[in-house]
Amino acid sequence: MSRVGGLERLDVRVAEKAYPSATGAPVVVLRELSFGLNAGEVGALVGPSGCGKSTLLRLIAGLDVEFSGAITRPARGRLGMVFQEPRLLPWRSVIDNLRIAAPKADGAALDALLDAFHLTAHRDHYPGELSGGLARRVALARAFAVEPELLLLDEPFVSLDAALATRLRAELIAMVERSPVTTLLVTHDLDEAIMLADRLILLSGQPARVAADIAIREKRGDRSPALIAEIRARALARIGD
Repeated sequence: MSRVGGLERLDVRVAEKAYPSATGAPVVVLRELSFGLNAGEVGALVGPSGCGKSTLLRLIAGLDVEFSGAITRPARGRLGMVFQEPRLLPWRSVIDNLRIAAPKADGAALDALLDAFHLTAHRDHYPGELSGGLARRVALARAFAVEPELLLLDEPFVSLDAALATRLRAELIAMVERSPVTTLLVTHDLDEAIMLADRLILLSGQPARVAADIAIREKRGDRSPALIAEIRARALARIGD
């Protein structure tokens, strides 16, 4: 396991990832792509639609092992993942969805998570009774319930209205800062990435590679609209280099 200052890192090196096309010829999605995240760091993968961001997240999660290269994750292996869709068990209540994901978590810890994501009033509701925004909250709470070393988020705020997305981003930031966890967020929204991440990992089109890797030093609370615009311009300039 790779370590920096005694802390475990996430290290990703994908020499090549390909899928067979309809004709049987391979289509290369990722090639010579590598980056790493220090423990507790929040990284954002940003790239054009269809460039392979979700594919890369599946490789990191271990859901797809058919690739050339190597990925090392935190050794204890606790992984929290939030997909584009909440993927809750419809026949289980909110609290039971959390208990199934984290059977060893005590009741007080789960109650605290429900409170953090403003879900206490919905603990006994079923997914079919929840709005889309509430279901996303449950999916985030479920990911944190396992006390992950690595948190993977695949466009968790996509298709939400702007006000709700803003609230959920704030709740995610609060949780990550309260319980630091190595986090990788996939998004096509560069401004969202700048608001949330410590590092921007910008991908090219297919076959995707890392076009730029940019550290954001300013604290999240200090990222004004003007600063976000400045970082955006810097990132776009790096992509064009």
